[in-house]
Amino acid sequence: MVAMTEELGLEMAILSLEPLLQYGEQNIRRAVPLALALLCISNPKVNVMDTLSRLSHDSDSEVAMPRMLLTVDENLKPLSVPVRVGQAVDVVGQAGRPKTITGFQTHSTPVLLAAGDRAELATEKYIPLSPILEGFVILKENPDYRDDQ
Repeated sequence: MVAMTEELGLEMAILSLEPLLQYGEQNIRRAVPLALALLCISNPKVNVMDTLSRLSHDSDSEVAMPRMLLTVDENLKPLSVPVRVGQAVDVVGQAGRPKTITGFQTHSTPVLLAAGDRAELATEKYIPLSPILEGFVILKENPDYRDDQ
């Protein structure tokens, strides 16, 4: 609890969790995210997911499972669509169709999003039923879409 209030103590506490993730038993490794969350509960500078991925020797997909994007159709069948994934940006004051991401790459779903990443559809063929593209997103066909081939 003392480490929560000072930056150096916080960093030392985080470093002390690394051997637990590397060499600890399964139940101890499972407690490390809770310890990190308690340490960082009032510190918005520390991103727990980034810290876990930096300390963990597990595959990135195991650490990133809270950040998966899977698109499905209205019948809940998997639907692979192109999405742009990039760093989130502030859209305040932008007119027209403001961009919500920058430095994006185009991928096909399903895709894993890194901490701080945001996704947007790269096609107008579908309309998301959710305003945020994260987790499971249901897409419906856009009735106004015309395929210009």
